[in-house]
Amino acid sequence: MYVAAASSGWLGSSDGEAKASNEKVLSKDESQKLVYPLNLDVQYSSNDKNPVSRQFEGALEEDCPIVSISHQLSPSELHPIKGSRHMVTPPDGGPLTLVCCNTTKGSLSLLLHKRWAPIGVDRFLDMVRSQYFSSKAPLFRCTDACQFGLAGDPSLTKQYDTHLQDDVMWLPPGPDHRYNTQGVRRYPAGMLTFAGSGPHSRSNQFVLTLMPNQFMGGGSPWEVPLGELVGESSFVTMSKFYTGYGNHGPSQGLLRREGNSERVQTQWPHLDYITSCSIVDEN
Repeated sequence: MYVAAASSGWLGSSDGEAKASNEKVLSKDESQKLVYPLNLDVQYSSNDKNPVSRQFEGALEEDCPIVSISHQLSPSELHPIKGSRHMVTPPDGGPLTLVCCNTTKGSLSLLLHKRWAPIGVDRFLDMVRSQYFSSKAPLFRCTDACQFGLAGDPSLTKQYDTHLQDDVMWLPPGPDHRYNTQGVRRYPAGMLTFAGSGPHSRSNQFVLTLMPNQFMGGGSPWEVPLGELVGESSFVTMSKFYTGYGNHGPSQGLLRREGNSERVQTQWPHLDYITSCSIVDEN
């Protein structure tokens, strides 16, 4: 359950610098329960093979196995509908963008739906095109979701610290709609949203859900989904993210000031990072 985010959103934490504690890595069984608690209703392409690894700035980088929207994604990935994964049918149609993000645990394939959140998708893609995430952006506050977006270089963080207007929320908001009558929660595993603290507060921070979640600030407009993970290997990568620090990792204030400084890397040595993101296909 999101303790910090349940009421005020993912930017509503204090600026106090938390100490490293509770250094526990999830077991394989626990990781699988986090990532695969529901039938995802996704059929993966036979082309989604294990990627080839190479070294990148001291971290493992893997080529995303999905490079084509039209040839490698299933109909349920291209046009998700209400079912055991999604509590409602998301908006259909509009431009799709496939983004490959490399992390310290492997690669993630993200399919962005501009129809879901046109303003938010444009901001994320601007950051990708500027190679913002190549600064080695930390994945922090990892509990049943991870927050990211504060750059490894604090000067880059400032470049995208301007607030955006909210997109229209298409998920049912409020506590009465945290899950539907079938028990499907509002945000499935692998959903990408902004991290916000109130109306029009989106800027440069995002949330990736590690497991189906019903809270996320109450389905607020600033947490409208931008897209979601596709391909089985993306979910395997996500299951490896270190969650032992939870809400006791580096604070947002510290990351804003220092980025991935030597102090951050020394005090929280198990922290995971996004090491690069790039656009691999558009449709």
